[in-house]
Amino acid sequence: MKLFPRVAVVSGLFAVAAIAFAPASALAAPPPNDDRANARALGSLPVTITGTTVEATHDLRDPYPCRSYDGSVWYRFEASSERAVSLVFDAEGDLDAVVAVFRQERSQLPNVACAATDRKGRAGLAFRAHKGATYFIVVGQQYNSDPGSFRLEVFAPETPARPPGALLPRGGVRSTVDPLRDADDAWSVFIPAGKTLRINLVPAAGKCLSLSVFRPRTSAFSESRPIRRLECGGYVMFTPGPDGGGRYSLLVRTTGERSGAHRYRLQAAEAGPDDTSPGLALQNGQTRQGGLLAGAIDVVDLYRFTVSRRSDVSLKLRAGSRAQLDLTLLRDDGGRVACECDETGALRARLRLRPGRYYAAVRARNYTGARYGLSLLVREITSTVLKISGSPLAKARPGQSVVLDARTSPTPGGGVVRVQINRFDPLEGWQFYRRIRVRVGSGGVAAVGWTPPSVGRWQVRATYRGTRKSSPSRSNVARLLVA
Repeated sequence: MKLFPRVAVVSGLFAVAAIAFAPASALAAPPPNDDRANARALGSLPVTITGTTVEATHDLRDPYPCRSYDGSVWYRFEASSERAVSLVFDAEGDLDAVVAVFRQERSQLPNVACAATDRKGRAGLAFRAHKGATYFIVVGQQYNSDPGSFRLEVFAPETPARPPGALLPRGGVRSTVDPLRDADDAWSVFIPAGKTLRINLVPAAGKCLSLSVFRPRTSAFSESRPIRRLECGGYVMFTPGPDGGGRYSLLVRTTGERSGAHRYRLQAAEAGPDDTSPGLALQNGQTRQGGLLAGAIDVVDLYRFTVSRRSDVSLKLRAGSRAQLDLTLLRDDGGRVACECDETGALRARLRLRPGRYYAAVRARNYTGARYGLSLLVREITSTVLKISGSPLAKARPGQSVVLDARTSPTPGGGVVRVQINRFDPLEGWQFYRRIRVRVGSGGVAAVGWTPPSVGRWQVRATYRGTRKSSPSRSNVARLLVA
């Protein structure tokens, strides 16, 4: 009989018992700052520390931030002055975490700021610390997350920009701002009263930076209201009035809770004749060549033209198939008449306009650029009347010739009328029969003789094709009964 297996089982049970009753010091210990009472003091700022959530525990009495968490570690600091404070968190491995800031108020811990890590394991937040207040920072491991190490940076960001700001170089500037480290930049430009200045802020792709224009002698941006503001970059023109002029401030600012450099380009230049009224003259029948570069300072070109009587007006914008240009037609009072916008490539606007002065604005979108050609065609509105042997409703005998008489007015200087003849079929309805091309003669008359080939019902319609001075028009439908 073999007793060795039974002895092995008994030994295994003793081993399990030994593990179960092993002293706590033999097991992995939680981090020393596992609970709030043992929060690690950060001391003076700035400070960069490393930590871990491995074996960290969670106390059910811990305050709840923006998202629930499991094991957590704690840090503490006292604000020695009124200041802005930023936190930048970088997780290692697969740790997904929540970073939160609490302010101690007796036994309560109201939440001040909170952020969760993104897909790259990063998080950032900023808050305003009050002098003498005690703040706790908790790093919590999200549920279903692997534990891991991390790097935490706590610092005071750069002092907010103050007016008036450095003078903007003649060719503009390329610079960066950071939501947590350096949230704004101030620049300044001199603008005389009555002079129009173009300003263009171009953020990096996917970024949104605001631009605010402040009056001369502004003492603090936070206590003043901007006279112009763009929420997400873009182009603006500004003309100081008689009580204005001087050194204006341009404030570029970013917001958010993710650290990183946000690049931008800022330019300012005096407006030229193609940027503002009266604009460049565009004559009837003329094509003007132009180009825009919205990634720099040339964003809009303005043209003007006059309509002397009610007319058909056609504007054509020729550009490459990928060009992102908008064509806007405006009255001289600024009212919008039409907009061929949010399209790519060539554009065309055709409409009837009353007498007056009009403006055509070509604008580049999405900080792109393109070459283009803009053409204007203003044509007098015409009307065409068709009669068959002097009547819009005529009768004829088989084999009898009739005169198809189309008259266009006001009298155009030439052109062609296209006469279309249809026949009626009792089973299928009106069917195309023939088309005749007739040149317009004196008095705007285009006449041609025609002999119906058979009995039946016929209808005729004329279309004046138009010229460079006269618009196209379609006539009434004239009818002929051959019986």
